[in-house]
Amino acid sequence: MIFIRKFLDNINNLTVLKAFFISKKGIILSMFAAGFLASFGFAPYSSFVAILAAYFVLFLLCFNFDTKKQVFLAVLLFFTVQNAVTLYWLNFVMEDFGKLPIFASLAIEILFSFYLALPYAICAVIAFMLAKKAKTSAIACFMPISFCLADFIVGYLFTGFPWMYIGNAMQTGPFSSYAPLIGVRGINLLAYIFVGALALTATRRFLYLPVAGIIFVFGILTMGIRFTVDTCSLNVVLVQGNIKPEVKWDPQHVMPSIGKYWNLTEPYIKPNTLIVWSESSIPLYIEESGDLLNDLNTVVNSKSARLITGIQHIDLRTKESFNSMILLGDKPSFSIDNLARYDKKHLVPFGEIVPFEKYLRPLGSIFNFPMSGFSKGEEQQDPFNVFSYNLLPVICYESIFPELVRNEDSAEINGIVMVSNDGWFGQTRGPLEHLAIAKIRALELQKPVLRSTNNGITAIIDAKGTVSASIPANEASVLSAQVTLTKGLTPYARFGNIPFFIMLCIAFCCGFIVRNHHSSNLDENLRSLIRP
Repeated sequence: MIFIRKFLDNINNLTVLKAFFISKKGIILSMFAAGFLASFGFAPYSSFVAILAAYFVLFLLCFNFDTKKQVFLAVLLFFTVQNAVTLYWLNFVMEDFGKLPIFASLAIEILFSFYLALPYAICAVIAFMLAKKAKTSAIACFMPISFCLADFIVGYLFTGFPWMYIGNAMQTGPFSSYAPLIGVRGINLLAYIFVGALALTATRRFLYLPVAGIIFVFGILTMGIRFTVDTCSLNVVLVQGNIKPEVKWDPQHVMPSIGKYWNLTEPYIKPNTLIVWSESSIPLYIEESGDLLNDLNTVVNSKSARLITGIQHIDLRTKESFNSMILLGDKPSFSIDNLARYDKKHLVPFGEIVPFEKYLRPLGSIFNFPMSGFSKGEEQQDPFNVFSYNLLPVICYESIFPELVRNEDSAEINGIVMVSNDGWFGQTRGPLEHLAIAKIRALELQKPVLRSTNNGITAIIDAKGTVSASIPANEASVLSAQVTLTKGLTPYARFGNIPFFIMLCIAFCCGFIVRNHHSSNLDENLRSLIRP
């Protein structure tokens, strides 16, 4: 303890260094470095230590700032850099498929990163306004709350993009055990409080060290606790066709693509086996492929197997089209009207749905991706019943929205079947980041995830959030395995965000208590006990 105090004294005495870090140049350099470090929290590195260290630097510097302008600039730079590095794969999408020049794609990506960072900067300023002169209350309580508010804004505004929540980086380590208890939003809050408490400890406010310690130790003690129970094993075959996105929707390549999937699948069609093809692996509308679907249904049903595949659906009455999944083989005869189908509810902006399309589509190919005119599916849809077990269907982009997946869970759901087409990412970190988020969904509900993608990463994630088997990206292959299904509800699945909101209210009240004590003699007496 004496060594720690001397070390902290030396830090506090480095007035020149402190003056540099609170200068404009110091803020820019330090936040660029911290934001870059934070990106290592996300796949493929998935270092929760790196992202916690980065946020620790952010909170510590914010405590030492004298003005709200400094706070705004620091938070804005931190999140802009973190977002820009983590989302660099967007450049590949815009250059390769949107046909934009590199300078234009970089400008759009940086602008998008800035847009995602802005709510955090604004909310951080509000936190310091609430704290008034008591910066301790800002770092300990109001800033964690404000960041959670920003998380909500980023997750819902203009359809939302909750890709880079700090909780999504907590697939391993002590914070991962909180996923089935309070979900990713609860992890976000605890992570912010944790780094805030450590930052205050670094300023010799040792009263906050136990707060960080309790969060960390409780996470360790609760690791491995199960709230769902295993039921049985299901034979699963996940097929990764590795069809190039640029030819996927070409009419001349439709049947060869389907044929490739079939050739990979045929040897694995066996009794009591579930086969899963990826998103849009049949690049046709259900209504125009009745004969094909009838043949597939007949074959898999005759061998007592089941096939779930991605496909498109059009409502002939309204002319609306949908990105869908269907289940084949569960009935002896095929009928479009009696088909188990799921329509995607949360669409990718500019990829599956184009806002103001009348004005934007004429501007260029960036607003004219193939099949970018889908409609949203209904909010309430039934799970797939496979061999008397219920599987929750999720399509691609939907997996990043915690409430969407959680709201469809129930005690009768035995697993999650997730189809995706990550070919748009190319050979970037995008598919790995997407897979990592799927692991968080498995942790939250403690249900296995059967994830079939077109070109990777196809994987089986068990109820503990561990990838038990996978197929490398950009490889045509088949993953055959036995998957242990589960049943029951985690606390998060049962109560949703209610515990999270209770925690927010407690933190809010604590913030005002700390703020009011800041100017009292009692607070000064406590400091004298801690800082002799």
